[in-house]
Amino acid sequence: MKIKSRQEKIHSRPSLSRLRLAAAGTLFLAAAGLAATAMHPPQLPWAVPTVMVGKFPQGSFTTGVAVDQATNTLYVANGVAGDTVSHNTIAVIDGSKCNASHASLCSPVARMTHVGPGQFWLTFDPVSRTLYVTSGLTRNYAENNTVTVFDTKTCNSGNTSGCDQMPAATVTTPGPLFNNDNGNLATMALETSTHTLYVGDAHEGLVSMIDTATCNATDIHGCSHIPTTMSHGDAITIDSSNHSVYVTNFDHASISLFDATTCNSVDQSGCDRQKRFAVPYGPLISAVDETTHTLYVPMVPPTETLGYVGLVDISACNSMNRSGCGATAPYLVHVGNLPFQVLLDQATRTAYTESASSSSISVINATTCNAQDHSGCPRIAPILAVGVDPAINMEIDSKTHSLYTASQDTNTVWVFDTSTCNATDTSGCTRVEPTTTVGPAPVGVAVNGDTQTLYVVNQEDSTVSVIDATQCNDHHRAGCHGTWPTTTVGTTPRFVGVNRVTNTIYVTNLNDNTVSVINGATCNAQKTFGCEHRHATTPVGTFPQQVVVDEVTDTIYVVNQGDGITSSTVSVINGAVCNSSDTSGCKQVWPTITVGISPQALAFNRNTRTLYVANTNDNTVSVINARHCNATDTSHCGQTPTTIPVGNGPRSIGIVHDTNTVFVGNRNDLTVSVINGNTCNGAETSGCGRMPRAILVGAFPSTAGNGNNILGRSIAVDQKKRIVYIPNIGDSDVVTLNGSACRAGDVDDCHPEIVPGRMGGFPVDATVDEATGTVYVTNDTDGTVSLFPSSL
Repeated sequence: MKIKSRQEKIHSRPSLSRLRLAAAGTLFLAAAGLAATAMHPPQLPWAVPTVMVGKFPQGSFTTGVAVDQATNTLYVANGVAGDTVSHNTIAVIDGSKCNASHASLCSPVARMTHVGPGQFWLTFDPVSRTLYVTSGLTRNYAENNTVTVFDTKTCNSGNTSGCDQMPAATVTTPGPLFNNDNGNLATMALETSTHTLYVGDAHEGLVSMIDTATCNATDIHGCSHIPTTMSHGDAITIDSSNHSVYVTNFDHASISLFDATTCNSVDQSGCDRQKRFAVPYGPLISAVDETTHTLYVPMVPPTETLGYVGLVDISACNSMNRSGCGATAPYLVHVGNLPFQVLLDQATRTAYTESASSSSISVINATTCNAQDHSGCPRIAPILAVGVDPAINMEIDSKTHSLYTASQDTNTVWVFDTSTCNATDTSGCTRVEPTTTVGPAPVGVAVNGDTQTLYVVNQEDSTVSVIDATQCNDHHRAGCHGTWPTTTVGTTPRFVGVNRVTNTIYVTNLNDNTVSVINGATCNAQKTFGCEHRHATTPVGTFPQQVVVDEVTDTIYVVNQGDGITSSTVSVINGAVCNSSDTSGCKQVWPTITVGISPQALAFNRNTRTLYVANTNDNTVSVINARHCNATDTSHCGQTPTTIPVGNGPRSIGIVHDTNTVFVGNRNDLTVSVINGNTCNGAETSGCGRMPRAILVGAFPSTAGNGNNILGRSIAVDQKKRIVYIPNIGDSDVVTLNGSACRAGDVDDCHPEIVPGRMGGFPVDATVDEATGTVYVTNDTDGTVSLFPSSL
C-alpha cells in the first residue's frame, strides 16, 4: 500500500513533484494553539466528534486504528515522531463514551508507551485478546521489519492497569514493513480459522505468516518461527467464506490468490499453488463482499488524478475455483485521489473507500454496485469529509454504528455515524460544492471578466485550462460537466495574471524561470485557435511564483522565490513591449526589487500604488512604493523596501480596496494578519513597525504547520461585496471574512466563517468572478475546480 512518507511533507521550497501546499466537533484542542491568538477556531459545517491522540502533535503523526468490539475499546497508533526522538505511543479510547451518538469522553483513557518506532498498522485478535502492531520506520526513517505483540486483557477501556507493560514479544519478519524509497507500506490480515496472521512485504517480497495460537499475549514460544508463502505483495484481504487469501502487489499491478487451508502458519503444503492475475492499476487494501462475490480493489492510476475502485468478480476466482481470475477487466468506479483502503459495512451494505490525498471517504452501495450489478455505481459518490492526510486504516464499530479513522497531520481521530451516511441513507454525508474537471494538479486560477474566461494552471502537465465562465458558474452548473480546451505553457506552471487592457494572460513557469505570454483575444472561452500556438516567454528570476498586473502603468510584477535561503526578488516587466500583440521586448532582462527570504505571494493596492510581498521564510511582508517602481519609472526599484512583521510562514495576500485593508495568510499558524493600508503603504510607513493582530482561521491550531495542516496559496476578494475568501488546505475548505466589518483596528469584529460546502482535496488558489457572483477554487490533488456563490 502506498502512503506519503514524512520526507514528502511539503515545505516552502518548491519541488519537482506535485504541489502539496496538503472541527466543529473538536472535543480537545491544545491550549497553546489558542493562546497565541486568544480566539476560538471557526466551526466546521461538517462537524463530527474528534479525538486528539498525538501526545506530541508537532512531532508525531497518527496512523493505524483497531477496535476491540468485546470491550468497546479503540486503539490508535501514533507513529514516527521525528528524526532524532521517538514519541511512539498507542492511545486507548473508550468506545462506549466516544462514538457517533455519545461523545462525552472523546479523549484517551490511557496510553501504551512501550511500543516500537513507526507503528502503522494494527490488527486485533479477539480470541487471544492480542494486539499486533507493525513497526515500519525507525526514528531516523530507516526501514524496520518488526511486529510487536501486546496483551490487551489489562489494557482496555475498562481496565488500564497493564497499559504500561512491556510487549509480550517482538516478531521479526523476513521483509521490511515500510519502503523508504517509494512509500509502500505492508499491512496485516488475520484468518481466525487457521490462527494465521498474514504480513505483507513493503518491497513486494514474500508474504510471511505468524501463528497466533503460539505467538500471542500469553504464549510466545512460536514467535521466532515465521514461514512465508510464495505470493509477493504488500496488502492482504481474506474471504473467510472459502478461505481465499488475496495479496495485492502495487508495483506490478497484480493480485495473487492462494488457499488459506493449505497455506498457513502450520501447513505450507499448498503455498506454491498460487494464482496471479493482472489488474489495470496499482491495487491497495481491498475488501471482500461474500454476498455478491466481489473484491473491491482501490487502484491508483499513474497518469490520472482521481483514483478508482475496481469491482473484481471472484465468483470464479477463489480457493475452490480459479478459472475466472483475470478473465474480465474489473468495472471501475471513480473515487478520490490516492484511494488506499475499502472497508465493507455488511450491516448497511456499504463499501467505504478512503482517499488519502482527497481527505475523503467515498460511499458506494454494495447491493447495486458490485461485480455483477453496476446499476447503482455513482458518477460522483457521496463522501464523508475527514481531516487532512487520513491515516492508514479505518475501522467500524458495528455496535455503535461508528466509523473511526485518523488524520495524520492533525493527530486526531474522526468519529463518523454510519447510520446516516451509508448506501441507502446519505442525509449525514458531507455536503460538497460542485466541481468542474481540469488538468492534473491545478494551482493558479484567474478570470478575465471581459471575455468571461476562467484560466486554470495545471502544474503537472504544463497546461492551462480555458473555461467558459458563462457556461460554468453558480447559476449554470450543468455546463461544468464538459471537457475544457487547454493550451501548453512552460515547465511546472504555477500562477496566472490577467491584463484586461491588452487582453494578455501571464503564466509563471516555476522550473523554466520564465513567464508565458498568452494572447487572450485568440485563446479564450469563445475563440481557441490561438491556444494551439506556441506562446512567447520572458525571463524572470529563480522559481517564479505569483504574478500581479498593474493595468494603469502596464506593469507585471512577478515574485521570484529564489533558493529560499538568501533574499530574493520581484521582477518588474514592461507590459507595453511584452504583451499579446507586441512581444518585441520579451527577451530582455527586467529590473528587479530585492525583498525578503523565499517570497511566494504578492498583491497590488491600486489606491495607494503599493505592492505587498509575502516573505515566507522570514515572516515579513515587504511594502513597495510602486509609484516609482514600475514599467516606466524604475528609480526606486533598487531601494530596500520597508517590511512589516506578520505570522508564521506568510504565503498569501488579499486586499479590500475600499477599506484599504491588507489580509496576509500565515501558512504555518493558520492565521490571517490584518494590516492597515492607510498607515503601512509605499508612501506612508508609520504603521509598518509593529506586528498587526491576526485572526485564527483553522479548526486545528495545535497542529498548525504540521505536515499539510496549512493555509492555501491565495486570498481572494469580492470587491463589490467586500468578502474575503481564504482557502485552507488542512480543512479542505474556504474561510470567509466580512471585509466591511473586519479591518485593522476592528479585528474583534473579524468572525471567520467556513463555506458550508466542502471543497475537493487540497484547495490551493481562489478567484472571484464578480460578473456571475461565483467563487472558483482549485483542488490540487483532485484535478478539479470547486465553485460556489459569493455570499456571507
